[in-house]
Amino acid sequence: MVERKEYLDQLEQWREEQVIKVVTGIRRCGKSTLLSQYQDRLKAGGVPAEQIVSVNFEELEYEELLDYRKLYAYLKQRLVAGQTTYIFLDEIQKVPDFEKVVDSLYVKPDVDIYITGSNAYMLSGDLATLLTGRYVEIRMLPLSLKEFLAVTGLEEERGFAEYLRSGGLPYVARMNRTTEKVETYLEGIYNTVIVKDIEDRQARKESDPGRRKITDVALLKTIAKYLASVVGSPVSVRGITNYLVSFAGYFPADNPRYSCIVCIQKSGLPASGGSMSGKVFHDIAEGIMAQSLKLDVKDAKDSASIFVPDVKNGNVLAADYVLTHLGIKTNTNWSGSYANGNPIWGKAERIGSRSIKLFKEKQYGKSTVPDITGMGARDAIFCMESRGIRTRIHGRGKVIKQSLMPGTPVKKGSICIIELN
Repeated sequence: MVERKEYLDQLEQWREEQVIKVVTGIRRCGKSTLLSQYQDRLKAGGVPAEQIVSVNFEELEYEELLDYRKLYAYLKQRLVAGQTTYIFLDEIQKVPDFEKVVDSLYVKPDVDIYITGSNAYMLSGDLATLLTGRYVEIRMLPLSLKEFLAVTGLEEERGFAEYLRSGGLPYVARMNRTTEKVETYLEGIYNTVIVKDIEDRQARKESDPGRRKITDVALLKTIAKYLASVVGSPVSVRGITNYLVSFAGYFPADNPRYSCIVCIQKSGLPASGGSMSGKVFHDIAEGIMAQSLKLDVKDAKDSASIFVPDVKNGNVLAADYVLTHLGIKTNTNWSGSYANGNPIWGKAERIGSRSIKLFKEKQYGKSTVPDITGMGARDAIFCMESRGIRTRIHGRGKVIKQSLMPGTPVKKGSICIIELN
């Protein structure tokens, strides 16, 4: 166990001064251990054990003392007349109206009071109200890098990397660290601080019980993440509201199976949860439902349906492959395998309402501008750029116009503008 010398020296500096010593800090930063170490220092300095009274309100044996009247009676009974009595009250915030006990002991002679509490209750503003200027606050932090290295025994470079990754909470430094164990431990503390502690403070501040609960934990965590990202910068409510827009809902509407909240970082105006986050919500819901959507192609047919699709000119070998797998009859004037063969260029012609005829056509050589009329964009670009002709595409659909005349020689660096419709 590392000695927190900096904080022990601060306590020693205020020893027997007529102020209440209040140690505050994040959960699990070592406040209880600090009080224990200071008690050991007092004993080593010759203070008798009967002059040290210590109560840790997280221990079950002190449950009865959660009543402030019983606590006061317990402490008053143990005061040593004519000698300084050192009173240590750990996690004092668990005692409702604890300030009445502390204030009453404060005015008695030869009483030196030390208390600890979590930041959920004992922030500076709370202390100023509860203890009315009779205290000195010692703000305790997790382990420094020097302390972390002393506990872990790691050499400086590796220890620094581990410190950056895992932080300085004392138990993290002492544990047999694995990534999973550290993340699980820190996640538990984070959730307690962000959710439970803030909810406790809200419950104390609100007189209306209906307004005391944190109802949107995900939003609370997002706000916490934002605040962590702007440490050292001015923060305003406007800044937070500009940062976040949100939308929450469930789907499908007729038989809900999923709920979702979408928060988007947004700076400046305009900002709208409905039009911004709502659109993302819609896309998420649509994507999830589409994964479980199973339709039979027969359901899409009716008496007016045209069963044979429109086929572009171009690689008729690829067209034949697709049409065959759709069960559409094709008539061809060539043979080949799409899986193994090179493209076969030609045209397509609908034969009635049930079949398509695919024609193979002779193509110009590699040094001649091809005729790409009727092709789709992919085939048109392939035919041009395989001959070294750069392309610019406008529109979509089939090629209706090309700027380079088919059958003319290819010129180096030429560009063909292609229009589709």
